[in-house]
Amino acid sequence: MESTNPQFKSIEEFNVVSDVFSQAITGELIGMSNFASLSGTIDDPHEKMEAVEHADSERQHAEGFLDYAKKIGLNVKINLNGEYWGRVREVFLKYAERNDFVACLIIQEVMLEAYAVAMYSDIGKALKGESRNLFLSIADEEKEHMDHSTEILRE
Repeated sequence: MESTNPQFKSIEEFNVVSDVFSQAITGELIGMSNFASLSGTIDDPHEKMEAVEHADSERQHAEGFLDYAKKIGLNVKINLNGEYWGRVREVFLKYAERNDFVACLIIQEVMLEAYAVAMYSDIGKALKGESRNLFLSIADEEKEHMDHSTEILRE
């Protein structure tokens, strides 16, 4: 079956790329929400501001993916309560309610950011053009977030 979008060779390719963008956007929105919640577990004003800054960075990533998906006409489905993303968020909130900063940092920065870096790097290498650049540049930013958090956890 042919895709109605000339950028894709088939409807299957269109659907896979739509799903990839859907997962990336959903993950970034979960990250944004987690960082916003994480700010409530932090007493230090500078660290609190940094958590809010990270939440905004995740928002910008989500917007970048969403804007590009709209630009090329992808069929994006965002499900923050889906089986995987809903569980991740639920567990994160459990530790945020306990003010367990370290557990929150491990869930957000080690688990989610490592997933994002691996996924975005591999997808970026598989795609071409602007979408390739988008995934690879966000992978680099996520790696910086992960490295920063690893430093905090080592302290």
